[in-house]
Amino acid sequence: MGAIQRWTILMTLGLFFFMVIVDGTIVSIAIPTIAQTVHVATAQATLLVSLYLVVISALLLFFGQLGDAVGRFRLFFWGTVVFVISSLIAGISSDFTIVMAARFFSGSWRGHHHGNEFCACNRDFSL
Repeated sequence: MGAIQRWTILMTLGLFFFMVIVDGTIVSIAIPTIAQTVHVATAQATLLVSLYLVVISALLLFFGQLGDAVGRFRLFFWGTVVFVISSLIAGISSDFTIVMAARFFSGSWRGHHHGNEFCACNRDFSL
């Protein structure tokens, strides 16, 4: 693998990691606005953050193993597509159940990325 391809992979992984951090930060800061928009209590809206983190943690090992079995690039591509679509659905929905389901899917695919992006970095940039 050439140096340009290795750095392209690193930049792509870094860009996605940045996108996920921004997504999580936006949701955490916007909890009061989300609660007002979907007509639920603020305490219920905080479940969005908790659900997201629990799903990431629960599926981390599963998606790491799946990435080894079917290939990291294929899962990275489809995971990115599902993450972006589910984040978009969560952002435009005004029904709390749909927002929760969308955050579940974005969290599940975030678990995939979290498990596989460090493997890709370790493989391409090992010391």
